[in-house]
Amino acid sequence: MRLVFIHGLAAKERSGLFEAVEREVGLPSSYVKYWDITDRFGWTSHVLAHVRKQVPDEPHILVGHSFGGLLSLYLQDENTKALVLLSPVLGISVSARLALLTEIMRNGYYYLEVSTAVILGRKDLDNFNRLTKSAPRARVPFIVVTGTEDKVIDVEAVRKRFRENRERGNWHLEISGAGHNFVGFEGAVASVVSSFLRTRRILKPPSKV
Repeated sequence: MRLVFIHGLAAKERSGLFEAVEREVGLPSSYVKYWDITDRFGWTSHVLAHVRKQVPDEPHILVGHSFGGLLSLYLQDENTKALVLLSPVLGISVSARLALLTEIMRNGYYYLEVSTAVILGRKDLDNFNRLTKSAPRARVPFIVVTGTEDKVIDVEAVRKRFRENRERGNWHLEISGAGHNFVGFEGAVASVVSSFLRTRRILKPPSKV
């Protein structure tokens, strides 16, 4: 079994959040990356094919943050044993959407800096909206973790999307005071993720001494 981490849009493949989950869960890990293809317009048309090649052909748990959480829903396959969705983008908050649209209308694009230029155009925003609306349902056990102070995603859209599935033994937890990136709450996120995986027997319980 392996953890497969999928980062968010304006982030590198490794983060303190992912490393906290990796330490707590204690499985071998792979870090998918796609920021290196985001230096041109229309990148959303290529992202899924790019990341799918990086998911190992062996039993794994997909751990996606932000846009990576959305991608995880598309990447689940016969080898996926669980989904860990951290601040998954199933809709953008009104304020974040307004900022994107304003910048695109003013300059013709939205610019982010990772290590290469991330240049988003109106086509990218349209493709992104299509991905959120067409995202498949989780077909495996899953945990969703969001923060009450998240100003990036539409938290209500996440609640609505996963409300039905929660009754089937899946979890949706909201961490009070946490923002979109869970800064300062990495340990709390790692702890609940590990608890979920062990409760669902996806991970073996720790050995008794």
